[in-house]
Amino acid sequence: MGYSYLDDGRVSMVSLDGIQVAAVGYDAAAVSGVTYGPVGPPVIGLGSLVRTAAGAAKAQAWSVGARVLSEVVVRSQAGRVTRVQATDSGAAANAVDWSYSFDAVGRLTQAVLAAVGTRPVVTLGYGYAGVGGCGADPAAGKNGSRTSTTRQVGGGTVAVSAYCTDGASRLTGVTSGTGGLSVDPAMPPGGPLSLAGAYFPAESSACSNFFVMQSGLSEGGYRC
Repeated sequence: MGYSYLDDGRVSMVSLDGIQVAAVGYDAAAVSGVTYGPVGPPVIGLGSLVRTAAGAAKAQAWSVGARVLSEVVVRSQAGRVTRVQATDSGAAANAVDWSYSFDAVGRLTQAVLAAVGTRPVVTLGYGYAGVGGCGADPAAGKNGSRTSTTRQVGGGTVAVSAYCTDGASRLTGVTSGTGGLSVDPAMPPGGPLSLAGAYFPAESSACSNFFVMQSGLSEGGYRC
C-alpha cells in the first residue's frame, strides 16, 4: 500500500502496487469526498458531504457509476437525529424517509417510516411507563428503561409488546399478543432462553447479544 499526503499531513491518495485505490478531497474543515478506483471515471464515489457547525454529518451522496444514493439527516438543536431521508436515483421506490420524536428528557418515543409507492407507512412507538410495568420492577420507566413498544403497518392493528425488567434494570422478559420471551439477565451468550413457551438449553442454543440498528438508533437484547 502507498500513501500520498498534503502539506499539512492529511492523506490525499491511497494506492496499491502503484495504482490509485482512493483519492480523498477536503474542504476547509474536513473530508469533503472520496473517489474509489483508478484515475478516470470513478467506480464508486462519496461526495456532497455536509456537516453541522459541530461537525456532525448531515448529508452525503454515494455514486455508483451513474447511480446516486443520497442521504440527508436533520438534527435538533441538541444534536439528536429527527429525520433521515435516503433516495436512490435508480429506483424511486427505494426511497426511505424516517422521522423520530423524543420526549422532554431525550428518550425516543416514536419512529415513523413514510409511505412510498406500494409500501405503507410504518409507525413504531416506544414507552417508558413509570407505573404498571411487568417484572420485578413495575416502575422501570422512571429510570429510563423502555417498558413497551408498538408497531403499526398502514392502518392495520397496532401490535404491542411489553418489556419486563428486574430491580437492576435488566431485561427479564417480553410479552406480546403473538408470544413472549423469557431471559435470564445473568445469562452469558449461548445460555438458556425461553421463547414463546419453548425452552432452548445452553448446549444447543445459538443465542447471543445483539443490537438492532435503524438509521443510527440502536436497541439491545438477545436473539437465537
